[in-house]
Amino acid sequence: MERMIVVEVLDRFGKVRQRHRLARFPATIGRGYDNDIILDDPHVSARHLKLDFDAEGRLFAHDLDSDNGLYAVAPLKRVDSLWLKSGARLRMGHTELQVFFPDHPVPAAVLDRAKPAALVLFFSAWPGLLLTWLVLAGVMLARQVLSLEERATAGELLLEAAPVFVGLLAWTGAWSVASRAVTHRFYFALHGSFAAGFLLADMLTETLAEYIEFAFMLDGAALWLGGLWGVVLLALLLYGHLRYATTLPRRRAWRVAGGIALAAALLFAGGLWVIHDQDHARLAFSDTLKPPRFAVAAPVAVEEFLAAAGRLAPAETGD
Repeated sequence: MERMIVVEVLDRFGKVRQRHRLARFPATIGRGYDNDIILDDPHVSARHLKLDFDAEGRLFAHDLDSDNGLYAVAPLKRVDSLWLKSGARLRMGHTELQVFFPDHPVPAAVLDRAKPAALVLFFSAWPGLLLTWLVLAGVMLARQVLSLEERATAGELLLEAAPVFVGLLAWTGAWSVASRAVTHRFYFALHGSFAAGFLLADMLTETLAEYIEFAFMLDGAALWLGGLWGVVLLALLLYGHLRYATTLPRRRAWRVAGGIALAAALLFAGGLWVIHDQDHARLAFSDTLKPPRFAVAAPVAVEEFLAAAGRLAPAETGD
């Protein structure tokens, strides 16, 4: 019967660093290059240990007069020879080894609960990307039409939306290249769907925040509510990109994404503070027209509105 064992080289935390399959005996372990298993440990002798089976088929480890000796583990004790059962550990120098026989049982496979959801699989393909970008284009055009003060042609509307999609292509391409470099997958459709979904959600939350500000007459509510949702959405966007463009584990990807989003929010808030501190010609409400039925708070009297309008700084005119 062919004899075969597997020797695992463990790190100081007990995690497997290397696995070696041995099928010829006797086999030697040491730092020298003529061994069957070569260890990179300065406390291991050139020929430190020999593994061999006895006449009864039992596996033994024999110390080859090494400088630092052979140790049994649990309890730790120096020995000249050690009988090894499947799963037994031994120590030589600063290296710990574990020996297994081929019939050693292994735990059942862990159920993968992190498999890509059906939605992720859909948006990883071109139909999902096309659908997302078409919806984004439709929402952008609708917002432009509703905010126009005068009629515009379809070409003019498309021309205004073009820079957004150019930036979207550049952003998606950059993350796709990063995915290719790190994970060897391009993921262009998925990164493009992430970015388009972020823009869609940002526009919808911005509109919702404006209506909340208008309904309850809360000056500045749209800005701060939109900013808060923007931080959350940016963190989600970056997390999605990092999960498919890097090998970061989930928790670390969340921390990195959240940290970047928070830093961006602080920079944005600082910029707004500087701009608004110097801007005296700003209306105290959103300039987007909304139906009166959305108003929940009492309407502002004409005199109060005119008084507020009188505080606006006059526009500068050139000669």
